[in-house]
Amino acid sequence: MRIPQRIHQFEDLGSRVVSALVLAFVGLTAVRVGGVVFAAVVSVAAAAMAWEAGRMHWPGSGPFPPAVVALLPATGLFLLLLLDDPLIGLLVVVAGTAVCVGRPSLRIMLPVLAVILTGFFGLAGLRSGHGVTPAFFLVFAVIAADVGGYAAGRLFGGPKFWVQVSPNKTWAGMLGGWVLAGCLGAGFWLAGYTTVLAIPSALLFAIVAQAGDLAESAVKRRAGVKDGSWLIPGHGGFIDRFDGLVFAGCLVLVLDRAGMAVIPGFG
Repeated sequence: MRIPQRIHQFEDLGSRVVSALVLAFVGLTAVRVGGVVFAAVVSVAAAAMAWEAGRMHWPGSGPFPPAVVALLPATGLFLLLLLDDPLIGLLVVVAGTAVCVGRPSLRIMLPVLAVILTGFFGLAGLRSGHGVTPAFFLVFAVIAADVGGYAAGRLFGGPKFWVQVSPNKTWAGMLGGWVLAGCLGAGFWLAGYTTVLAIPSALLFAIVAQAGDLAESAVKRRAGVKDGSWLIPGHGGFIDRFDGLVFAGCLVLVLDRAGMAVIPGFG
């Protein structure tokens, strides 16, 4: 199919752009302000993602079980930010989930909640420990991977990347995300914010974000749902929108705790 014939595949672009602009404004403002504002925003996002994960694994159960589980990462995240200790927050999640969730769902919900919690804590640590610019860089790298993948995948199509997990993702989309993320890294370097190492750093975050998107697709496929929810028009749910960012945050936390440069070139 030629590119002009693929333009109709962008019919949802309007709602996607509006939703993305609202999310970007709220998220970037929270990153810029930091402190309690940032903690509140990421905790609400974590709770929304947990609620969506609960809905996937308790279909027809009503609002109670998902609502209870939604409180776990929010509570744990606040403890993480307050005590600067990921172990305490993770223990809250493990204990709370074990009480609220039946054994079959426990195997899925525990890792999902742990990743959500760890990822947002990693983002909070990046903002508080390394400053605004590296946090912006990470967020923009993940956005670039998503936008580049969406545009290239819709325009060029072609061979699928991993049909069994995500039937719509193509190699063109994956490569498009890498290219745009690399361009972002080059832009930060040329603007004088960092060194040339920003380019491979942006590529790494793009790849990790795409891995997070695939992991989330696998969870949804197991639950038999297409989207986490309807909360974000054009995008699905919070878990659909922030899966890549959460995985990137996990990588940041691992690098930081290992004493390695979180984002080389930024110090």
